[in-house]
Amino acid sequence: MALYPVNLDIRNQLCLVVGGGVVAKRKVEALMPCKPQIVVISPELCSGLAECVEREQVKWKQRKYRVGDLAG
Repeated sequence: MALYPVNLDIRNQLCLVVGGGVVAKRKVEALMPCKPQIVVISPELCSGLAECVEREQVKWKQRKYRVGDLAG
C-alpha cells in the first residue's frame, strides 16, 4: 500500500485527543509544536498529561467520550 503524506497547518485549530494514557500523551506532545488548541477527553489522565493541564497547555474534559464530541 502506498502512503500519501499530508501536511496540515493546525495553528489555533481545535484538536481532540480521546484517552488519557501514555499513547494520548505522545499524541499531545506531537501536536504541541504546531500550536493547536488541544482538548483531551478522558475520565483519568496519566501524570504527563495532568502536568500539561496544570500548565494550561491542554484543556481536559473529565469524562468518557460521547457520540457527538467530534461534531463541529
